[in-house]
Amino acid sequence: MTPPDMRDIDRFTLLARLEPDAKQHAAAALRWRSYGAGEIVMGPDEDSGDVFFLSTGQIFAVHWTADGREIIFSAIPETGYFGELMAIDGVRRSLSVYARTPASLAIMPGGIFRELMDSSPAFRRAVLIDLARKVRDLTERNCQLTTYSVIDRVKAFILRFAAEASRLQPGALLPELPTHAEIAAHIGANREAVSRAFSTLRRQKIITGSGRGLQISDPEALMTPFGSDEDQADSGHPHHLPAAAVR
Repeated sequence: MTPPDMRDIDRFTLLARLEPDAKQHAAAALRWRSYGAGEIVMGPDEDSGDVFFLSTGQIFAVHWTADGREIIFSAIPETGYFGELMAIDGVRRSLSVYARTPASLAIMPGGIFRELMDSSPAFRRAVLIDLARKVRDLTERNCQLTTYSVIDRVKAFILRFAAEASRLQPGALLPELPTHAEIAAHIGANREAVSRAFSTLRRQKIITGSGRGLQISDPEALMTPFGSDEDQADSGHPHHLPAAAVR
């Protein structure tokens, strides 16, 4: 499917860096597709090698355990891309990617992606910078898993979410905050531990409200480490590798 209002590849930061001739070549190679909420975009062990560019919607890269538990590795931002690792090294994919909401994507064959890396220094450098950023982000968040309690990880999640939405101020409402189960899958905990952390933050009057109507009462307190908590013991071993590059 090719939505007429999404043909301009300058919407995608990575592709906007291309030289005019290379950009025209990339635009001609893209195919567009829409996905419904819950639809699988890319599965593990897939060998297509395509690279996906997200135009609109919300996409999660996940792993499902044998007992059906969902582990979220990363949320793909709009105008972002994923699937580049397989295009680069040819190794089969290891994660599933699905549309959390209706989504529109542009899909580039892996061969074209490699051609652009070979022919465009600006494109190649942008890809390498993105990979370096993902490695640093992964390192930082893995350190959080080993040194932060569940409540501190919840506080860090709220902080990041509020900052990205430009709502990190007293009284700010966060209507689109993910569910406790989704937050647990992001931070390497279980839903019950996350729910207890939220209850503690409410008792401390750091936040008010519940569900998707959460309100920040004390942003400064969110930035202060809480220390150890009783949830740390029952959170289980870390099972989340956030911000990993998606094959």
